[in-house]
Amino acid sequence: EQEKAQARSKSVLTLERYELKLLQTYRRLLPDMEAAMRKVPQVVSPALAELVKAAFDFNYRQRLIGTAIRHANSPEADVRGPLVMGLQEMLESDQRLEAAKEAVLAIGKMAQAMAGKNAKDTRDI
Repeated sequence: EQEKAQARSKSVLTLERYELKLLQTYRRLLPDMEAAMRKVPQVVSPALAELVKAAFDFNYRQRLIGTAIRHANSPEADVRGPLVMGLQEMLESDQRLEAAKEAVLAIGKMAQAMAGKNAKDTRDI
């Protein structure tokens, strides 16, 4: 029994190291994708959409979903299309509704920012 407990501990440690490495990679990936979305959104939007579908319940969910929502409002169909599809699939598979809540909050923030900008533009006239 003691050997089983020790073997299990090694497997648990291995899993924890893997999870930590995955989190570190994801933590570096997200800012890189955000920067790339500003430069070449047509190229990066399909990858961002896949990340939204795969990692919407992962750490940094708020930042990931906010980035996707912001760029899903793009006037370019080849940027908007993959992101809208990714967000739709995310919402359909979100059983705990946590990602849906984040999406609603991100849309609200974007709407407030747009309303503030429009109010400022109106005052400038």
